[in-house]
Amino acid sequence: MRAEVEDGYVVVKGVRLHYREWGTAGEPPVVILHGLTGHAWEFDGVAAALAADEHHVVAVNQRGHGASAWADDYSPEIMADDAAALIEALELGRVTVIGHSMGGVNGWWLAARHPELVERIVILDIEPEAITSEKLYGGWIAALNAYARARFADSEAAVAVYLEGYAGAEREALRTFARNNIEEGSDGQWAWRFDARRLSSWLRHALDAGDEHWARLRDVACPTLIVRAANSPYTTAPAAERMAETMPRRPAGRDARLRPRRPHRSARRAPRRTAVFPEYVAQGAFAKLRRA
Repeated sequence: MRAEVEDGYVVVKGVRLHYREWGTAGEPPVVILHGLTGHAWEFDGVAAALAADEHHVVAVNQRGHGASAWADDYSPEIMADDAAALIEALELGRVTVIGHSMGGVNGWWLAARHPELVERIVILDIEPEAITSEKLYGGWIAALNAYARARFADSEAAVAVYLEGYAGAEREALRTFARNNIEEGSDGQWAWRFDARRLSSWLRHALDAGDEHWARLRDVACPTLIVRAANSPYTTAPAAERMAETMPRRPAGRDARLRPRRPHRSARRAPRRTAVFPEYVAQGAFAKLRRA
């Protein structure tokens, strides 16, 4: 097994994507897709745990995020096809997909459009009713506009703004998340490391897709685990149940709930994190998938 993470790049559909890779080729492959305004580094703990359990893990910075190139357009369909092209370029074979939030949406589009590439999928705290909500759409547009305008004198000023108002137990994890999500520009100012001005197009495409999301879920024939965070606006119990009933193959676990100190929240209100559930994904949810 590869002892340390390696960083790589691959050009798919004219877009240069960055990824972080653990484990050894030939071990069961896992592809991790982060959420909107997230990045691959936030899954380092999950990926390391899975690699220690003899899996080959690739955490992708999706277009417009992290060290990957920005693009002219973003949508679930486009980014699902990006992931498919990356899987093929890296010759991973059939993979397990772990998708958080936006990554979960892109993940079910990937599984629906490219079933030959996806063996199993974990959908972390997202469902169609949330991404087709005008209220949540408006909140995210406001957040992206604020992110696009933000400039900081140094990295610590950006981290301080990100952590403002947060007093929970995940403060150090959030600090690391924020530090990996900012970069210094040519003018010496620091800005967020994602395409805040144009990622609104992903939200618009996701909103306009409407019932097509449910159609794509009906096309997902592989074993699935649906995970929702406590008190989350992004996945309710009825919506998770509807997702389970919609999919042709009954999910391996359809209402596995997390109860973190801070649930998955809109970035405009408080830091939203996946740092609260790496052990669950690595030891619990994935174990269920392997038994499915």
